[in-house]
Amino acid sequence: MVERVLLYLGDQGRGTKVLMPIDNRAVVYGLKNLTIKGNSMKVLRKCLLLAANYDLEIKPPWIPTNENRLADALSRFDNC
Repeated sequence: MVERVLLYLGDQGRGTKVLMPIDNRAVVYGLKNLTIKGNSMKVLRKCLLLAANYDLEIKPPWIPTNENRLADALSRFDNC
């Protein structure tokens, strides 16, 4: 989902901060620290390269899943 947002913003969002509330602590950690272990590293690297290419700053505040029901429901339909 993060990758899709960055691709959507593209050049139009150049130089802006992107606030992305995320309910996955590992993803938040990876975005804040620019590293993550496991299979997620490939996706994280792609997102960070997109952000750098478009001069976007990703701000990923963590929110609990129970406070993020809409996003949680939408993420289950990721194939759309």
